[in-house]
Amino acid sequence: STHQFVADWSASRFIDWANSIDQAVADYIIQIIESRNHPEQAYKSCLGILNFEKKVGKQRLINACKRALDFRIYSFKAIQNI
Repeated sequence: STHQFVADWSASRFIDWANSIDQAVADYIIQIIESRNHPEQAYKSCLGILNFEKKVGKQRLINACKRALDFRIYSFKAIQNI
């Protein structure tokens, strides 16, 4: 079941999810995916960032993504620290 869950991951799925939150979050997710040699390497970071909405709230996640975009730092850790 875990493999089935991971098999459903795709760049477009994460981008669509991010777009449902805010354009800034989608822009950030796109930058993370594009910053890796293989898009699959970014999926775990994307999942962690998008799940932050449940933990910190929508507006905080949006603000963190905007700030990280300004600094051009594209990682899960950057969002976590902000």
